Formats: sequence, structure tokens, C-alpha cells
Amino acid sequence: MNTPTKGAIRPQSVLTTQRSAKAATTKGQKLLRYKPKAKCAVHRLPFVTVNRKANPDDLINWFDVPPIPVEDQSDRYGVSCKIGNQLALAFLKHLREENNPDGLSCLQYIVFDIAKRGAECGVIVGFFSRLDCWLRHAVKVGGASLDQLSESDIEAEIARLMATADEKARRKAEVEKMTSEEKDAAILELLSDMKPEDVTEFLREFREEAA
Repeated sequence: MNTPTKGAIRPQSVLTTQRSAKAATTKGQKLLRYKPKAKCAVHRLPFVTVNRKANPDDLINWFDVPPIPVEDQSDRYGVSCKIGNQLALAFLKHLREENNPDGLSCLQYIVFDIAKRGAECGVIVGFFSRLDCWLRHAVKVGGASLDQLSESDIEAEIARLMATADEKARRKAEVEKMTSEEKDAAILELLSDMKPEDVTEFLREFREEAA
């Protein structure tokens, strides 16, 4: 790793370890550092921060990336992309070293927080471009099961999901217009034609729609 000149941070030094952090620190600049003392492995990632004083919805920021310390806008995007690439490598390394390969990935939370909190365009592009490269490799090496999936299968499943959502929305709108007596009558009518094993699931969905 290059040593930054006095009073400046070189882009490649933004992602660093705690040991090298002091050498790379510019006054007021937040660094992206691993947190080896964190009990949860994913919380050790440089871009994941935990604020235990925050409300439950903001307890974890899954993509906490500080502004890139580059004033020249012509260089900012390129530097941001490179930093995003490094963050993706940190994430991929975490996935490889994770002891529970079947565990829930935090990638969905990363995407959610990017959408919720925002991030520099270059960082996002760099991050997902690197993931794209690895996904391409992964599906070539271990994606044989995808060969059995046709494009028509995918289209049909999307159509089914959308139709189901539309039907639930329609039913919910109808339920909202019903009186209590009408709801009771509708339930009894539907239950009389249902198999016993389907009753529990129906009642759960009906309660959700009526809530």
C-alpha cells in the first residue's frame, strides 16, 4: 500500500486496516476500516457500521461509505468506482470465509440501505460491477441447474406472482367495503367449499387482508 503524502489521502488508502489507519488519516476524514473486534463476522466489514444507540430501523448501516476525498470531479467517478471494487472484494472475501455458507446473505440489506440512504454513483457501479464478474464466473462453474430453467418458465412465474398480488389487492379492496356481517357470511361460504388442510392458510390470509 502506498504511503500518502502529508495532508492528503490517496484513494487506495481509503480502504484500510486499523493497523495502517493512523498513517492514512487526514483530519476530519472517515476511513473505511475492518473491525476485527466485532463479534458478528459481517459486522467486521469496512462498510458495515453498528450504532447501538440508534432506533431499531437504523441500528445497522449496511453500506456506510464516506464521501470520496477527491475534489477534482473529473477524477471522482473513477476513484469511486475503484473504491467500490475494493468494497466488493471485501464482501466476496467475507462470503468465502463465512463458516455458514447456507446462512442469510447480507447483500439484500446492502441493496436496501443503498436505496434508502444513497451512495456515490461510482461506488455503487464499482461494487456491483465486481460482483457481476464473480457472478458470471459462479454461474459458469456451478450453475448447471439453470440449464433446466427456460425463459418461458421465468416469464410464467413472474406473471403468476403479479396476478396473485393483483388478486390479493382486489380481494382486500372488497373486504374493506364489507360490513362485519358480510365478512362473516363470506368466510362461511368459502370455508364450506374448502379442504380442511386449506382452511388454516385461508384464515391467515383473510385476517391479513382485513387488517
